[in-house]
Amino acid sequence: MKKTILALTIPALFATSVSAVEIYSDEEGSKIDLYGRLQYDMGAMDYQSNGKADNFGGEGEARLGVNVQYGLNQDVDLIGKYEAQIASESSQDNTVKTRYSWLGFRFQDTTDLTFGKSEAPRALLTDLTDT
Repeated sequence: MKKTILALTIPALFATSVSAVEIYSDEEGSKIDLYGRLQYDMGAMDYQSNGKADNFGGEGEARLGVNVQYGLNQDVDLIGKYEAQIASESSQDNTVKTRYSWLGFRFQDTTDLTFGKSEAPRALLTDLTDT
């Protein structure tokens, strides 16, 4: 019984999802959201020429981002997003990369016009299919 509970508990500890916290909001529609994600892939192996496993471990990464919306008037909002990714325990040597960094306008909650490093169409498609 204890082994079954342990077998179910350990994967649950490593399962993560994107979580967001609204840190500021007001009546005019202005808000600031802070979000992040932790991911650790276990069991990545590299094989040496003699067939022995080398570097049985994993790779981890973390993402941290902020979404900003400020109501300019009834029809137009100023919007922005910044997201950074930190890789660890990998060949990327603990680098911090900017994934998204943009500012723009949202017109009547239907159309967004953004400038900067924003989401590619492929990224929008993978967001729908990721689990």
